[in-house]
Amino acid sequence: MNSKNPHQPRSSSGRATKAVFSILLAAGSFMGCSEDGPLAARESVSGPLGLAAVVDVSGIWAWSNVEELTVPVFVAEIFGLPVEGPITHFRCESSGTMTLFQVGASFSGPVDRTTISCLTNGGIAFVPPPAFSPPFFEIEDGRIVGKSIHFVFGGAPFPTPSHGVISDTENGTATALQATGRTIVPGHPKSPLPQAPPPAGTSKMIQWEAERALP
Repeated sequence: MNSKNPHQPRSSSGRATKAVFSILLAAGSFMGCSEDGPLAARESVSGPLGLAAVVDVSGIWAWSNVEELTVPVFVAEIFGLPVEGPITHFRCESSGTMTLFQVGASFSGPVDRTTISCLTNGGIAFVPPPAFSPPFFEIEDGRIVGKSIHFVFGGAPFPTPSHGVISDTENGTATALQATGRTIVPGHPKSPLPQAPPPAGTSKMIQWEAERALP
């Protein structure tokens, strides 16, 4: 009776079986990572690694905003605004349309201001000149982070960094936006205009809203 030697090398058939099993495992891993595998199918629906798709803000919008401003006498005189003491306080309401173009999570586009009316704290109603409130400008540096939005409303000479939310959506498409912001006025360290401090007044956008007009 022959006893089996525990130190006897494995048979060639055992090594072949192990090699085939390793090849099958490798093939299965490759298929899972390929464009036709299950992981790829999940990514095509929800984005890479299951991340939610970016909300679509592109299209034509109707916007409106409310701003509270202060200007010193020399600024009021330059633009022909009412003067009420050393600092004039007033409030402006504007509206218009904008067309947003989106690439991934970034957006920008042209803006038209079709109406604007202002009222000083002293009760003087006026319409500021185009040099003070341009009728055409841009939304720049727009970014979407989940349901949050960040953008610059208007470029030089009076950029207004703004932050807000996508307040309503329909099937992954934004239908309403809201935001607030502060204008970088001349004299501010980040102003594109060369003017020494102090800043030439203040401008706070206390309310900005947009509703989708067309896709």
